[in-house]
Amino acid sequence: MFNRLTNKKKGQREEELPQDHDGLPNSHTPYGLCPRCDKQSSFDILGSLPATFDSGYILSQDGQNKRTLIDQVTSMECRNCHQPVIVIEQEYIGDSPSNKKHSGGLINYRGLFWWPIQGMNPSSDIPEEIQRILQEAKITFSAQCYRASAVMSRRTLEAITVDKGETEGVLAKRIKNLINEGILDKNLGDWATEIRLIGNSGAHFDPINNKEYYGCFYKGMKKGCPLSIVYANTRQFNEQPFHGGPTQFNAITGLNQQEFIILLYHFAPLEEEYYRHHDLKGEARKSVRYDERSDNSLPGSANKLLFMLSYIKENPNQAYHGAVFGMSQGNQFHCGSAYGLGSSRPY
Repeated sequence: MFNRLTNKKKGQREEELPQDHDGLPNSHTPYGLCPRCDKQSSFDILGSLPATFDSGYILSQDGQNKRTLIDQVTSMECRNCHQPVIVIEQEYIGDSPSNKKHSGGLINYRGLFWWPIQGMNPSSDIPEEIQRILQEAKITFSAQCYRASAVMSRRTLEAITVDKGETEGVLAKRIKNLINEGILDKNLGDWATEIRLIGNSGAHFDPINNKEYYGCFYKGMKKGCPLSIVYANTRQFNEQPFHGGPTQFNAITGLNQQEFIILLYHFAPLEEEYYRHHDLKGEARKSVRYDERSDNSLPGSANKLLFMLSYIKENPNQAYHGAVFGMSQGNQFHCGSAYGLGSSRPY
C-alpha cells in the first residue's frame, strides 16, 4: 500500500515505513486518524467513483475514451475499526490542483471532505445542550465555514459559563470568575480567552481568511480536550475514593484537584488503550477487550492514576496500599508490577 509514497522513514531493520500523519486519510496518504474510531490507522482503498468531470478525455487500456476528473469519491476501510470512511477528493498534479496552474508531476488525489465527521461523539458527561452547540461548531469547521465555526465555538464557551453558574456580565468577566473559583485553571482560562477573541473576530467583518486562525479552537476541541477536563475528568475525579478535602488530597498525591484532572486527561486514553490489550497483571490478552469487567479491582482511569500517585508519594507496603483501595495484597502486587512501580514492601 505504501510503496508509492515518496516521503518515508526507516524502522529498526532499515525497513521503509510511512511518515506519521496526524491528519485524516485520503488516496494520496492512506493512513492517519480515522474519523470513526479516532485512532491512528492505515486504510485499504475499497474503490472510487467520479464526483466531478472536466472537459477532457483520455484513451483507456481497452481503447475506450474515458472522461477525466476534477473530483472523485473514495471509500476506504480502516484497519482498526474495519468500517468505511468516505472521502471527497480533488485531483492534483504534483502538489497543485489539476484545474489550477501547475508545473507537472504525478497525478494524485487529496481529501476535501470526510464522512463521518470527526469528533461527533462527545462524552456523555457534557450536558446535551452544550453538545449540540459543539457539534454545530465541528460541522461548520468540516464544511470549511471557519468564521461560522468560530462563532459557534464562542457560543459553546458561553454555554459552559452558564452551566457553571456564571450568568451575569460579559463573557470576559465570567471566564475570570471561573478561574478565581478554581473551576478553570490558568491554562484553561487562557484557552477560553482565545476562544472568546476568535469568536468575536468571526462575528464581525475582518479581512482574515485563514483556516489555521479560525481552526485553532477546533484543533483543541476535536478530541474534547477542554470539555473533557471541565466535565468528564471532573466526574471521574469525584468518583475516586478520597474526599477529605484539598489538603488531604495533596498530601496523598502531591497534586491539587486541577492538576490531577489535567493529568488524568492525558493518562486516561493511554491507560484505556493499554488495558484493551493487557489484563490487570500486565499480560497480553488473547482478544481485544473494550469494556472493563464489572468486578475490576481498580475501576476507572481516575482510580488507577490515584493508585500510582499515592504509591509514588507514600511508598506504602502492599497490605496497607491494597486495603486503602479495597484490593487483596496479591492484586496490589500485580497492579503495581503492571504499572512499573517496582516491588513494594509486602508488610
